[in-house]
Amino acid sequence: MLRLYSILIWIYGWLVLFASPFSSKAKLWIEGRKDQKNRIKDLLKPYPKNQKYVWIHSASYGEYEMSKPIYKGLKAQHSDLIYIFSFFSPSGYEDAVVDSEDSLKIYLPQDLTKKIEPILDFINPSFVIFIKYDFWFNFLTALKYREIPYFFTSINLNPESYLFWKISMPLLNKIAGAQNLYCHNSDAVETLKAHGIYNCTLLGDTRIEQVLENQSQVIKTLHWSHNNPIIIYGSVCPEDENMVFSFVNNHPHLNHIIAPHSIKPEYLENMEKQLSGKIVRYSKENHHISSNLLIVDTMGDLRYLYRNSHAAYVGGGFSRGPHNLLEPLIYGVPSSCGPVVEKYPMAKELENFQLVKIFSDQKRFDRVIHELLEINLADFNEKAMTFIRERKSRLETLFSELNQIIEVQK
Repeated sequence: MLRLYSILIWIYGWLVLFASPFSSKAKLWIEGRKDQKNRIKDLLKPYPKNQKYVWIHSASYGEYEMSKPIYKGLKAQHSDLIYIFSFFSPSGYEDAVVDSEDSLKIYLPQDLTKKIEPILDFINPSFVIFIKYDFWFNFLTALKYREIPYFFTSINLNPESYLFWKISMPLLNKIAGAQNLYCHNSDAVETLKAHGIYNCTLLGDTRIEQVLENQSQVIKTLHWSHNNPIIIYGSVCPEDENMVFSFVNNHPHLNHIIAPHSIKPEYLENMEKQLSGKIVRYSKENHHISSNLLIVDTMGDLRYLYRNSHAAYVGGGFSRGPHNLLEPLIYGVPSSCGPVVEKYPMAKELENFQLVKIFSDQKRFDRVIHELLEINLADFNEKAMTFIRERKSRLETLFSELNQIIEVQK
């Protein structure tokens, strides 16, 4: 099975290469990994030969956000460590801001033994942390062979996962070889135990710690020319556009904030052509918004701008899955998203507690937004804060185990 997996990874690399002249994302994927062995070697030159490294891997930007509380917690206790952040996708690598002296970022090498081994020779990490469920089986094999501990955090495998198929047993064994699998919720713990994997521990969703920190940040408060309800549309994807733009164009009496998933100039220009009325961009405004339509053309500000709204739509739910639903929740903002939530247990839990509206028919968008605006914000905020307090992750358990490894390796 592992041999077949390696062949598929090899084929995938060639497909991306063939697509690179036609796809900017594929081109970044190829160029980011080109001659990476020497670039990583140069990155590590300033550090002593006995330097200890921690490797934290995220598939993309969302998982990187989930890694921040882990990084910050470890950094507070171990200021002598250097952190290597790796990414699979260009969107994660390009968008993640890793500007601390103790942090470096790299692309995850293509998951072939000949690509992985040289990188591990250079870094030789004390341990590796995989955020969520980005499984790279040759990487895991190499770590196990070198006796480098590895962990998964916020893992959530549903009972129907391909990893529980009989034919996938060799792959599941690689995951089970982790030092510990820190699970997103108790259901994930029980699912793993039902398949004979007992080195699993309840952790929770580390994004809760991150959004709590976001809430404490002070940013500019927006003042609008018209004192009308404010709707924010966060991480708007191509699949969301017709629905969102139609609603915005048909409701000029409301104030709108649109934060697209991409802020490339050509994308923003094309988006603005589909919108009516006066449009202002966030980067060019100060505190006073002279229109009813604000376009967020910066990265990293959306998480704070939710505080300025009365209702929110979180994009992505009509494609791969919704973006961070906790970001509006922390400010007590009623929100909604599309129906692709199978891999997002937090979305389902929020729906069960009536803290998010999940809808499957884009024609219902108009009604959903109006339903959100009718919610009593004081009552909603109280319920949201109770939900957040009761679900803070158990990071101290993870830190305790990681600290033991660090102490042994000193």
